[in-house]
Amino acid sequence: MSVRRTQASLRLPAEVALVAVSVAALVGFRRLFVDWSFLVQPLCLLVVSHVVAGVLRARRVPLVVAAVISTVIGAVLLSWVFYQHTLRFGLPTPTTLSAVGTDLRAALDLFRDVKAPAEVMRGFVFATAASFWAAAFLADWAAFRLDAAVEATVPAGGLFVFAALFGADGLRLQLTLVFGFSCLVFVLLHRSARQEVGMPWVRGDARRGSRAYVRGGAVLASVGVLVGLAIAPLVPGAESTGLVNWKEIGARQGTRITVSPLVDIQSRLVNQRDNVAFTVRSERRAYWRLTALDSFDGTVWRSSQRFSRVENELPAVTGAAGRTEPVVQDFTIRDLSQIWLPAAFQPKDIEIDGVLVRWESSTSTLIVDKDTSNGLEYSVVSELPDVDADQLAGAPATVPEAIRDQYLGLPAEISPRVIELAQGITAGAGGAYEQAIALQDFFRSGEFTYSTDVQKGHSDDRLVDFLFTGKIGYCEQYAGAYAAMARAVGLPARVAVGFTPGDVDPDDPTLYTVLGKHAHAWPEVYINGYGWVLFEPTPGRGAPNAGYTGVGEEQDPDSTSPATDGETATTETSVTTSAAASSSDGLDDAFPEGGTASGAAAPASQDSRGSRAAATLGWIVLVVVGAAALYGGVVLGGGAALRGWRRRRAVTPRQQIDLAWDEAVDSVRVLGIMAQPSETPTEFADRAVRRGRLTGEGLDELARMTTEARYAPTEALVPEVATEAGRTSTAVLDAVRERTTLGQRLGYRLSPKAMVGRLRSR
Repeated sequence: MSVRRTQASLRLPAEVALVAVSVAALVGFRRLFVDWSFLVQPLCLLVVSHVVAGVLRARRVPLVVAAVISTVIGAVLLSWVFYQHTLRFGLPTPTTLSAVGTDLRAALDLFRDVKAPAEVMRGFVFATAASFWAAAFLADWAAFRLDAAVEATVPAGGLFVFAALFGADGLRLQLTLVFGFSCLVFVLLHRSARQEVGMPWVRGDARRGSRAYVRGGAVLASVGVLVGLAIAPLVPGAESTGLVNWKEIGARQGTRITVSPLVDIQSRLVNQRDNVAFTVRSERRAYWRLTALDSFDGTVWRSSQRFSRVENELPAVTGAAGRTEPVVQDFTIRDLSQIWLPAAFQPKDIEIDGVLVRWESSTSTLIVDKDTSNGLEYSVVSELPDVDADQLAGAPATVPEAIRDQYLGLPAEISPRVIELAQGITAGAGGAYEQAIALQDFFRSGEFTYSTDVQKGHSDDRLVDFLFTGKIGYCEQYAGAYAAMARAVGLPARVAVGFTPGDVDPDDPTLYTVLGKHAHAWPEVYINGYGWVLFEPTPGRGAPNAGYTGVGEEQDPDSTSPATDGETATTETSVTTSAAASSSDGLDDAFPEGGTASGAAAPASQDSRGSRAAATLGWIVLVVVGAAALYGGVVLGGGAALRGWRRRRAVTPRQQIDLAWDEAVDSVRVLGIMAQPSETPTEFADRAVRRGRLTGEGLDELARMTTEARYAPTEALVPEVATEAGRTSTAVLDAVRERTTLGQRLGYRLSPKAMVGRLRSR
């Protein structure tokens, strides 16, 4: 009698442990992101990938075919989860591929600049989900097709190491221990399962020995992890800086690459509205500027400049002229969580103790030489420009060559529609100032709506959609679109990022509390003789002391400003405040629920968060339902296809009799009667007849025919015996159907237990 391999009782726990390894690696990606919101979609897809790989393996689908099937299923599910709006009949389209390419390019560009933790962007999350889908299939292949336990941890391990290399330092020890422990448990269970399979003749003792091995190994692994968790932080040098900072290898001396702060604005406006970023005491209100972004590659605005160390006085900025007024500001950083130091434009002097400050003169940017400016206190003296519309209108048209070279560049792939639109808007303008005002008025004409409930970003595709279709966005879209269109008509432009003035203290009109909701972006245009001049295209926003824009001071509708106090406002402020009233349509569009703007702001934010939570829950339900349908389709459809394939392959009487026996044994399993590897066909038939009350269906006779066929000479087997075996097998199947319900049979066919039983019979 041929010896068949024993199906290990620990195989299923080993498969679950392998999923846990992948999940632990995915959890390690928390170090790359600012919060846990990235986790849900990749986690669901990761589990589905393991299920798909396991089903294909259980159905004995060849590796190459299984890889193709897994890839196709992964592509469809990734499209469902991330790009449902681009699908047609539930399948990806060229629009889907274009959207994927755009998001991945944006993610790659930001990856070059971002210092973790980064904002949760769709491109990053999509890349994470796709990577773990592939890693799950590769791990299953190594573990259960090649029986290679250690190699099976390599795909997830590689992703975990990637997160460790590029991620933030937070949770480093805890996440490493979790991943290491999951790998130890998997290897232990996998090798124990192999031990069971390798000892079929002493099966009971093998399983008892394997389980003792697992218990002992689990205790040792747990003790090792707990000891490591307790002792590792106490080892001398555990918290020390590395002897070699590999992340800085190849970096230019004096240069620091900074991520575009635009990626943080939407989070502040929506999720961190009431977080106090900083407080500032100043005699004059201003936009508290962080930095300016001077490069647009068609996907994102960013800046990569050379910063130099400074003491107190800041090097002069070239190109600025006209009257200015010195203003002293005293900042206390609370929860800014960035490296920039806010200041009114343009800073000329800084006083700060205990920290190294760096300065970039072309963008007037101050940064600290540490990971965050939180907790710092400093004073800045800025020279605020004092210009009016007539002065700017009379500025000379020439622009310095250095400014043209740096601030007029546009990517070659920018849509011609954007350029034509910009040229049409400014066609009647006489100079740089008039062109800048024309562009500003275009966005504030009432055709555009302010809303934070849009996808972040300002790539070429989104720029076209924003300008011609959606016409809905927040400051990031307005500032980025304005700067790109300004460059299209020959105006040197860049995007400035910072905060509006903030909430004034009712007891101290010089003290401002700046919250997350005050985060803002605005364009700056270079006008010869006056340097960089801000404009305000965002509806519902207006800079203080910028009467030349024709826009009154205005910020988040919930905020307070002394400009609304009537008698305390200056003459200029009174005029511009009345101008702000004319733009109330923009506020009505932003807060359509009705009532006052201040009363509508908070509910709008809550509705936005609620809609995102509902959407996330919807995706989870969709993935679960899709995975269940996919599993059922693969198992039932694959089972039917496999039965048909085996019947076509059974051409000799011996093969036909063996097939009839295997199908009869498989049908009896629905009654909970499993064939044991050590049993002969006759022994199994006797037990099944007694337990399943199958007397008269001929299972015992089919067992006799099967035994004789396995040992009889080939020439002694006649087709009539094979035909009789087939009829007997069908009779057994009919008897089982009479004793069970459709739900019982379907539930068994879909259960992992059924797959294990079929594997034993092969």
